Amino acid sequence: MTNKEIYKEALFKSSVAFAYHEAIFDEWGNFIDYRFLDVNDAFCESTGFTREQVIGKCFVKDISLSQEEGMKWVNIYEPVVRTGKEKIIESYSQDLKSNFFVHAYSPHENHFVTLFKNTTNEYKIERITTYFLEHVGTAIDYQLLTKMGLEFSGADYALFNLYEENDCYVTKSILGVPETLEKIMKILGVKLIGKRYPRSHDYRQLLSNTSMIEFEDLSSIIGNSIPKTTLRQIQKMFGIGKVVIAEVKKDDQIYGNFTLIYNQDSTFTNSAYLNIYLKQLGVFIAKCQLEKTLGIKELEAEVLNKRMRKDILTNAYNRSAISTLLNDRLILASRNKIKCYFIILDIDNFKIMNDNYGHQLGDKILQMFVDRINASIRKNDLLVRIGGDEFLLYLEDIKTDTEADQFMQRFFEILNKSYFIHDEESGAELQIEMSLSAGAARFPKDGQNVKDLMSKADYTMYKVKKTGKNDFAFFALNKATE
Repeated sequence: MTNKEIYKEALFKSSVAFAYHEAIFDEWGNFIDYRFLDVNDAFCESTGFTREQVIGKCFVKDISLSQEEGMKWVNIYEPVVRTGKEKIIESYSQDLKSNFFVHAYSPHENHFVTLFKNTTNEYKIERITTYFLEHVGTAIDYQLLTKMGLEFSGADYALFNLYEENDCYVTKSILGVPETLEKIMKILGVKLIGKRYPRSHDYRQLLSNTSMIEFEDLSSIIGNSIPKTTLRQIQKMFGIGKVVIAEVKKDDQIYGNFTLIYNQDSTFTNSAYLNIYLKQLGVFIAKCQLEKTLGIKELEAEVLNKRMRKDILTNAYNRSAISTLLNDRLILASRNKIKCYFIILDIDNFKIMNDNYGHQLGDKILQMFVDRINASIRKNDLLVRIGGDEFLLYLEDIKTDTEADQFMQRFFEILNKSYFIHDEESGAELQIEMSLSAGAARFPKDGQNVKDLMSKADYTMYKVKKTGKNDFAFFALNKATE
């Protein structure tokens, strides 16, 4: 065998697609088309064309589905033909619905060679990898995952089944030819989405050392869940052939599988790319489930912590929030140079109300009182019950005394309105009038920590109590100590 023959044999056995072309010009010398003179087997595999379909044919005139698409490739190759310089490009073929990496060069005048590789699956892998990275912890798009499984496998139909406990799968998504699917569903008389299947013991062992296994027909995996006569009817009517089970795993943990169904004239050729996809999908689902588990645990912990910090009667925060939430808020306020107000509220003559109406009605008044406060304060404000009818109100990001005074004036109007309460013993509707006294200390002006600020706000509130009640004041030093 001569060197020339060796090189030619290597070229035609290469996995890189090869095509040899003759440039075609019009009477004015314009490059308008190119004829296929030779191709290798990899060309046929990459494009889906046979040698007979392309050899001797012109691309624009005989092969391309549109003049515009055909001339796009003519224009790409024209500099190679005109100048003899090599050209390397990546471009999408609308005819073949695929992306190609192309190396073109001219071995002699008016002729050129293209060496190319179909990179469509690489792009799909890149796209799905980006999706996995950006969507860990979010709701899983099962339709998209099934669509990618369908494309990577070349199957005609794909079902994505999520693995659950007790050796059971549940179908989350199914894709394929819509009209055919609709007819199959009608014949089966079942809804496949949400349908549960036991994991077959027959092929469990077969999949222990691999992710994919091929079966001759549907009956090999369906078992008795669908009547065999119905199954044969479906396979014959729609020309259904082999079936591939592709499991989604991470290490030895199973997270789901694809049931990939092929028509009789379809082949399963993309196992390498499908295997990459299965591995990435296994990692993605594992992370999503871990995030979900951690999220549930964090939520449960948060709910538990809130319950532990909440007052049972009023649902305001209890005293434990002073050393936790309130202290943290003050640290952040200090760091961000935010002014805050600590206000101690006390209901005037609450003991007399309790004595007159009983503790049960007193509890209802406290609950209504807190409901009114919670409806009036902002998201970052806090209400803490520190005693029987005594509360601490933390107001965040109040810039001036004037702003705080305006806030408290509106607050007093809401809280001092009549309270209408049903007395269960007498059956009467009671109208109870109520007032309150409040004292405020400013952060950072009046103190740098929770203890000092509460102490000064409490001192101010008792001064209001002694001078007539039903009022509000800011902390001020005694003139004797100024």
